[in-house]
Amino acid sequence: MLRRLHRAWIPTGGDIDQTLANRLLAALPRVERQALLAHCDYVELMAPLPLQERQGRLRHAYFPVDSTISVLAPGDKRRSLEIGAVGCEGLFGPESGMEIDCFELMGFIQGSGHAWRIDAATLQHLTTSHEHLNVLLTRYLHVMLVQTARSVVCCRFHSLEQRLARWLLTHSDRSWSTDLPVTHDQLALMLGTRRAGVTVAAGRLEQRGLISGGRGHIVVNDREQLAAVACSCYHLDRQTYEQGMGVPPTARRY
Repeated sequence: MLRRLHRAWIPTGGDIDQTLANRLLAALPRVERQALLAHCDYVELMAPLPLQERQGRLRHAYFPVDSTISVLAPGDKRRSLEIGAVGCEGLFGPESGMEIDCFELMGFIQGSGHAWRIDAATLQHLTTSHEHLNVLLTRYLHVMLVQTARSVVCCRFHSLEQRLARWLLTHSDRSWSTDLPVTHDQLALMLGTRRAGVTVAAGRLEQRGLISGGRGHIVVNDREQLAAVACSCYHLDRQTYEQGMGVPPTARRY
């Protein structure tokens, strides 16, 4: 579910600047950021639901503030696989304002929160007239392509326990929280495996005290040790973002 709150606003004085909570928006020069936000809506994304728009087509791009979106590649027989995750570090939608008729990837709202939403055609127009925005989104697209390719390799060669640890850390980073509202069924969908396998892998992590679980949520208890369990893809993804964008992917608040 998506709920529109209001048109973009530019905070002043002591207001909490939600325009800077997203790393891409924060990296823009003030003039270009204001020009972009003038065309944005501040919307609420509610999990766990698909990110859908009218007629089944994605006509907007989303800059998450405190929400998280799983990027899914559709498969056969209504199955899909998570190939990426977007939170405060990025953008979901037609990246770089590319003018395309159909956006093939699907978005699943993994963590409730807010995002700045802009019409994809408007974003494409803005990239032609704002140099820094064009460069920034082109670099981000390259980062996403590298991370997506790495996800394919990860799914083929790394164990489910390693991939689960990577998933939990990745989403924890993007949501600024160690408490993740996710079920084993949802994890099975995202990781492209059976629920029973997720339960076994999660049980092993819980026995070691790295995570704890309740009904419908998982808490990360020991990030350092969980990162040691995760495959190298987690660390390489962060390195790819930092080198490509010039800043760390997140500035965690916990």
